[in-house]
Amino acid sequence: MRIPKFLGSFLLCALVSPVWSDTKLEEHPFLQPYVAQLKQETPPSDLEHVKRLAESDLPILHFGYGTWIRNKWLWGDRDPALAQFFFAHGIQHPDDMSAVLIRALWIDLNRNLTAEERTEIDARRALVSAKHASYKKLRDECAAQLAASKAEFEKCYAAHGLPSKNPLNQNPFYNLVVHKSGAIDRIVLYTGASPGVGDCIRREVERYRFSSFEYDEKLTLYIVKFPDCAVEESFRVY
Repeated sequence: MRIPKFLGSFLLCALVSPVWSDTKLEEHPFLQPYVAQLKQETPPSDLEHVKRLAESDLPILHFGYGTWIRNKWLWGDRDPALAQFFFAHGIQHPDDMSAVLIRALWIDLNRNLTAEERTEIDARRALVSAKHASYKKLRDECAAQLAASKAEFEKCYAAHGLPSKNPLNQNPFYNLVVHKSGAIDRIVLYTGASPGVGDCIRREVERYRFSSFEYDEKLTLYIVKFPDCAVEESFRVY
């Protein structure tokens, strides 16, 4: 399986932002044998996964599938003709080259959809887009409330004889489970949190409130780097 089902690399690949070139390059006849080889060597379930992604979500394939493509053709001058093709079109880095190949595959897989397939895939893409809009709002609200609570967290640490940065936990909580109403469902503290510090942090976090969301019963927040948050379920919707 070349494409991980749990896409934990999504936040990382968002930082890479591969450069997607125009459609003409991705449909260039030179690339078609490579597309055909990808279709032959990629498991059918993974091809179906690629086909159903929205174009804007293709960068999630940068790690995993994209790494496999780069190792297969692009690193170490393994396919000089392919590298020269990209150089001639102003694309210098293997990351950007694999991005073009992935999009070329995606275009090919979406070219001859039946009306029924198109309707079903478009509905799925719309649902994913709507979910991610909710996830982004939740992440932003989480970060804003954590930032506003920083001084209170520092007081919790100081009141229990800890330095300003909690040496055991680094962050106030491990998970924060939010109900679809926007209310806090559960606060999961780090196992290293002492009872005093944990109770103090819990009292502060229990005050948090979030916007309601529609498509999930509950969502799980965790801290990436204080105060930035991520939604665990956002990596599972593809």
